[in-house]
Amino acid sequence: MVASGAKCIFASYEIPNAKIEAIGVHVNKPSTAAYRAPGATNAAFASETIVDEICTTLKIDPVEFRLQNASKEGTRRVDGPIFPKIGCVEVLGGYKKSSSLSSSSRKKCRTGSCNRLLV
Repeated sequence: MVASGAKCIFASYEIPNAKIEAIGVHVNKPSTAAYRAPGATNAAFASETIVDEICTTLKIDPVEFRLQNASKEGTRRVDGPIFPKIGCVEVLGGYKKSSSLSSSSRKKCRTGSCNRLLV
């Protein structure tokens, strides 16, 4: 479970030099099976939260940051494999053009008065 999350934690980003260390702790609970990439969802949430915090601290537009650093076809994942076309740039570009990104919606979401996902 930990390996899947570690492999996917920064899959959305093109990072030329990275090292991921993941440690699994076994507890007295049933393990998972028949689930694709267990732990990847949790890892993605953690990494995207970190990216949001970095963008807020540096006063960088989070969508632009993600577009500039997005994985593309041919990007090598941190653990070695090369990505085929994955559509990350296209999804971010579509979001940027959508009405969800209007300045008034962003302001409302930044103050916590909306319940939509805000990248």
